[in-house]
Amino acid sequence: MIWFSRLSLAFLLAVCLHSKFAVGNHNTPWTSNERADAFVKSFMTYAGSCGAFSQDQMEDMSSIGETMMGAMGGMKGNITPHKMQALNTAFASAVAEIAVSDASGQNVRATTDAIASALDAAFYETTGSRNPAFVNEIRTMISMFAQASGNDSATSTAAAAAAG
Repeated sequence: MIWFSRLSLAFLLAVCLHSKFAVGNHNTPWTSNERADAFVKSFMTYAGSCGAFSQDQMEDMSSIGETMMGAMGGMKGNITPHKMQALNTAFASAVAEIAVSDASGQNVRATTDAIASALDAAFYETTGSRNPAFVNEIRTMISMFAQASGNDSATSTAAAAAAG
């Protein structure tokens, strides 16, 4: 009889976990055009206020935001949880790539911290909660971009930022 209880409990847990992932992560700004626009604007405001980015980088990141908004418009309400996660990752990785590829002497750790802080603040402002796991994934991604760029000092500072 104990095995039946354990099996039932395991089945219930599996169903609950599946439904959580099937419904998707509600901590995403890409659930509507309005929310996505608010997220991009919030991110840009926080990124611009930190002073870690050049004017060219800010313009490039703004262009990425406009591209993401265009992608949202093209989906016409057909947004699945997987598409929302892809939009999250696409926006953040594009911003990270711009920041690292245009670093030219900038402190990559400061840039990484600025991106992480801006993402964290934008998530909180637009969704009502933070997404630390996603922000840490982006820190790791920045570290990989820094390594790929061949900038040894960028690699060590970005790796330190990703670790902590």
